[in-house]
Amino acid sequence: MKWSPLAEKVHQSLIRNALVNQDDNILLAVSGGLDSVVLLHLFIELQTRWNWKLTIGHINHGFRPEYDEQESRFCKALAKKYELRYVEKTLNLLHLDEQKKYSPEGTQNPSLESLARAARYHIFEEWANTMHSNAVVTAHHANDQAETIIYRMLTGAGINGLSGIPQKRGIFKRPLRKILRLELETYAQEQNLSFCEDLTNKDERFARNKIRHTVIPAIKNMGFENLEQALAHSAQSLQDAGEALQAYEKLLIEKNIQITESSIKLHCETFKNVSIYMQKRLLQYIYYGTLNVIQHISQHQLDQLCDFIARSNVGHTMKIAGHTLYKDREYIIWYKKHTVNVYYKILCKKGIYLKDKNNNGMQISVIKSPDFTPPSNPSIAYFSPDILGKTLIYRSWIQGDKMTLFGLGNTKKISDILKDEKLKPYDKKYYPVLILNDEIIWIPGVKRSNAYRVENKHTDIVMITYKKTEQTA
Repeated sequence: MKWSPLAEKVHQSLIRNALVNQDDNILLAVSGGLDSVVLLHLFIELQTRWNWKLTIGHINHGFRPEYDEQESRFCKALAKKYELRYVEKTLNLLHLDEQKKYSPEGTQNPSLESLARAARYHIFEEWANTMHSNAVVTAHHANDQAETIIYRMLTGAGINGLSGIPQKRGIFKRPLRKILRLELETYAQEQNLSFCEDLTNKDERFARNKIRHTVIPAIKNMGFENLEQALAHSAQSLQDAGEALQAYEKLLIEKNIQITESSIKLHCETFKNVSIYMQKRLLQYIYYGTLNVIQHISQHQLDQLCDFIARSNVGHTMKIAGHTLYKDREYIIWYKKHTVNVYYKILCKKGIYLKDKNNNGMQISVIKSPDFTPPSNPSIAYFSPDILGKTLIYRSWIQGDKMTLFGLGNTKKISDILKDEKLKPYDKKYYPVLILNDEIIWIPGVKRSNAYRVENKHTDIVMITYKKTEQTA
């Protein structure tokens, strides 16, 4: 089969790096710019051989109304031209609620660029789950890799950051990562491809654009003409080193960190005998991986922790990122927190999502009666459409609360219901209930009440899903 030279190069990369498979359902991230348009046409070239089902996914960021609409029309026309499925999402990242929804974890006051990036990954993951896609393919190339590595060097990134953009991570695949932008430009010219030109890419007020248009050309003028290839080689070496360190870190975690329902213990003597770098990795694992800390822990704070563990006396304590650690003779101990009291008012409508202070989540959906099946999962409750448009109260239970049990008609104290469920004390203390018109209608994940039952006459049914997070320190 005769392909263009670039398509053959991508074909070999797909096989060599095991990025996708025959007959895969693939979601292509298409912005309308040169890179993603070339990606689309390369996959169309290869489609006959691989027998993929291709979908174009486009996100309208809403930053530049006229230009964003032009991109959307262009991408929609591409999908129509090649008879491909098309999905699109319009964002409003200038709105506070949407910023909160897509704000990257651990980032305070994120830039619009980082918000847009986080939103893109979030939305493409949602689409992929809905459409049962095997891969989300993006058009990141070798120049993107070089710009990313330089930017991260300037912002003080560690080994993981300096590894650059991975060729694959989870469902996201990047088959063009080792291909230069010049190769994409040449392909577009040879194939006479049209694409949208984003003039903001030339605005050097943005750091990435400054690196692209000023810093990289300056470095090349110093004699480093193969800069992209050199940085890619360095990034791969760091990625290999990072994988080796992760394996070593895993062994240290298994041997030296004990996690129970009441505490997290780190063995002091072994901790002191590993390198400072690995000490910090272990502490990052504890704070991010077990304590679920969202805020960023700086290198200075990690240095403070290491110094405390090395020099403090038995019985001393230290508080970092909202968590107190205790120096024992043999261990550093983090005692686990209990839950906290919660109180929220929610307008009951489709699409509402709540994440409370205990990191538990609640999603409100509306389904049609043919999709309704009797509830078997206590984390999902179905209600009549009578509750739509009304204000629900989601709060921690208090002494004296009662609920009329579903199907039984008798009233029982919430304290007795939770006791019967044999919840752990720290789970039970501030367990949430859902209230409408001063009546408890559901104990999420436990039992629902007899109120607002679904009947045969209802065509729309309110489905509320509760996701409980295991309590950590």
